[in-house]
Amino acid sequence: MNYRIVTPDFNDEGTLEEIGQIKIDRILHTYEFTPTNIWINYHFIPPWVFGRSIDEQQQLLDTKFKGYEAGGWTASIHRRVIEMIENNRFPQ
Repeated sequence: MNYRIVTPDFNDEGTLEEIGQIKIDRILHTYEFTPTNIWINYHFIPPWVFGRSIDEQQQLLDTKFKGYEAGGWTASIHRRVIEMIENNRFPQ
């Protein structure tokens, strides 16, 4: 399954803008996030970070992703995708 992620949160006009795409493998129960448009060169915390243990998340946030942004957004993306996978519900 492939999904576009759109939001009005990253522009002054408040218009929907794509920030990324999610590719879900329904068999392997995994996903890949690909940033698009404004997020291509944006230093954001990748959604997969929020699938790690709390200790590992903190280590990654303190080192590899120190100073990166949009953790609230990417944590939300991760939670929503995992919810879809776990419930086997994939909206059109």
